[in-house]
Amino acid sequence: MKQFFYITSVDSQEIHVFQMKKNGYLTLLQILKEDEQIQPICVNYIKNKMYVGTKPNFYIITYNIRLDGTLEKIEKKIIDSSPTYISIDPINNFLFYCSYNYNCFNIYKLNDISGLLESSIPIKNIKNIQGCHFIKPDLKKLSIFVTSLKKDLIYVYSNKNNCWHISEKIDVKKKSGPRHIAFHPNNNYFYSINELNATIDVFKKTEKISFLKTVKMFDSIKKNQSYWSSDIHITPTGKYLYACDRYFSKISIFSIINNGSDLKFNKNKKTESQPRGFEIDFTGQYLVVAGQLSHHISVYKINQNTGNLDFIYRYKVGKNPIFVKSFFFQK
Repeated sequence: MKQFFYITSVDSQEIHVFQMKKNGYLTLLQILKEDEQIQPICVNYIKNKMYVGTKPNFYIITYNIRLDGTLEKIEKKIIDSSPTYISIDPINNFLFYCSYNYNCFNIYKLNDISGLLESSIPIKNIKNIQGCHFIKPDLKKLSIFVTSLKKDLIYVYSNKNNCWHISEKIDVKKKSGPRHIAFHPNNNYFYSINELNATIDVFKKTEKISFLKTVKMFDSIKKNQSYWSSDIHITPTGKYLYACDRYFSKISIFSIINNGSDLKFNKNKKTESQPRGFEIDFTGQYLVVAGQLSHHISVYKINQNTGNLDFIYRYKVGKNPIFVKSFFFQK
């Protein structure tokens, strides 16, 4: 099965399209230049579409993903705030984006047939989410999880008859800065990476979400040390968790134990300079990470017995690459 990787670079306003070979090496297929600074990306596996958010002019651009993995721009819709993170619910045809600078998130309806945004006007706009950095539905797509980095809160919104309301509000440690969330494949647990203190919070999903523990991304966490943690992902088997920190340019490797209720720290791996985003391929064998300051991506093979990362190769991309997204055709 063919697999493709898309990397957005802010300063050069480019999308690099790569195809991954069976041995983990990449082949460059396309460099797409845009008029705007390209930031978050999200793919729709059902409609074979990719959505991209831009600034300083705020748009959602929709691309068709061709059979060879390359992109064809088909729509550009203006939006009212700078997009920080985009996700979709492909079953119920919703697109969500949050805005860190505008402290809000928006919900759009996607056309059932085309997968395009039905309107430039959101069906729901939620304001006063301070430092809104992440929005994504859980694996069963029953609720959306939203982080408030500046207020140290995680919100859970539920939908009933297109009426979105807060079902839970989770307080985390003050000055930790919850940024991104990863869901365990069994959907019983989730993990929140904290930007400001290089920790990961472990939660259990029951009728009411319960906090289990906090784990450190490094052997020792110093009180007055600066941290700048960014992204978090889990292998498809739910066996390993990875989290990166931009300040130290390292990826932290964890084993997920006790069916998802606990994390065991394994080691740190030095990687590209200032890694903001990374992605694990759908087979769980490879990890691709982008360095904002190195303007390169690196590919690692995941050791299935230890979770350790073995370097394969690195590739030059655009200036200030921040998002990495994989795609494969499900049909």
